[in-house]
Amino acid sequence: MLTDNQSLNRRLEANASDLAKREQHFHALVQNSSDVITLIDRHGAIQYQSASVERILGYGETELVGKSFGELVHPDDRTQALRKIDEAINIMGPPIATECRLRRVDDSYCPAEVTITNLLELPAVRGLVLNTRDVSERKALEEKLTHQAFHDSLTSLPNRAAFRIGLDHALHGASEGRIAVLFLDLDDFKAVNDTLGHDTGDRLLVAVGARIASTLRPGDTVARLGGDEFAVLLKKMEDEQIAQRVAERITRQLVPPFAIDGKEISIRASIGIAGLVTGQEAADDLIRNADVAMYIAKSKGKARFVQYEASIAGAAIERMELEHDLRSALQEKQFVLQYEPVIMLESGAIHSVEALVRWNHPRRGVLAPVDFIGVAEQSGLIVELGRWVLQQAARDARRWQV
Repeated sequence: MLTDNQSLNRRLEANASDLAKREQHFHALVQNSSDVITLIDRHGAIQYQSASVERILGYGETELVGKSFGELVHPDDRTQALRKIDEAINIMGPPIATECRLRRVDDSYCPAEVTITNLLELPAVRGLVLNTRDVSERKALEEKLTHQAFHDSLTSLPNRAAFRIGLDHALHGASEGRIAVLFLDLDDFKAVNDTLGHDTGDRLLVAVGARIASTLRPGDTVARLGGDEFAVLLKKMEDEQIAQRVAERITRQLVPPFAIDGKEISIRASIGIAGLVTGQEAADDLIRNADVAMYIAKSKGKARFVQYEASIAGAAIERMELEHDLRSALQEKQFVLQYEPVIMLESGAIHSVEALVRWNHPRRGVLAPVDFIGVAEQSGLIVELGRWVLQQAARDARRWQV
């Protein structure tokens, strides 16, 4: 009998030792977890907090015990967080995850991901276990990627995608009132890049964006669409003349030279203005109309603004399409040279030849210079076209000689 009691005692001691080791092992895991382990009762009061709370939120291990978990949550996130806790209590299922901002000891907020597990029915726990993870780095990366997706990397202004979204919202927002789009293109900006270099050109674009922004009213938006093109969204205009007044301010603001890299650089802009005409215009329609009006401003001598009118848009659109095709034609070698001989009347001998450029347009057929030289001159493509003509004529002359 004594032997049985001794054996029983040894087994009990062994079980107690094993249980103590398990508890120590579990405690070590919890205390050294990178996540914060929190136990709350069904009323949200904190019953236990792991030591990692000090590393993430700055509180001592027992400092928050007895306090409401909801008080730690940012006011804007509190309703959603408490709703998720109620959901975990009342709806049986897997753990529930939510994101919220938790107050640090210095009153700043830590972006956190909280997983809620209902262990109320487990006698050893009888509470809700919250596993909280600091997601500051992930949130910072998400914000960085979002900023990059919707902002121009050079000027930090909104980019084309952001401008398009903002314009969509303005068109569908009942409170935005009258709206208008200004499309700006810097005049002869290519000459700055060609003569002073792209680095100087980039710094000029940043300075131009800042000057444009300085002329706008609160709530208006300037974006860089790409290259030397900018756009402005005007909202809540009391009358349609506001768009022209803003365009005037921008024009005046660009008059003083820009001091870039120890040089004074003068730059002007052609501006197109487009407002709602039918009331049914989509965002793309407004941007296109403003672009057309800008093109008309260029054709009238640059450094001015023009209001879009449907009656004068047809010819401008045709010229814009021709300019677009002209750029493609240079790349795709759609131009050909035809030669007319100059003959000496006395002898009938060929004295020389005149090179005449023709454009073998894929849709319009063969175009004479009168149909496209004006567009080439206005767009600056005449330099590249002229270079090709000289090079091709020289190649042909060399071929005839041999």
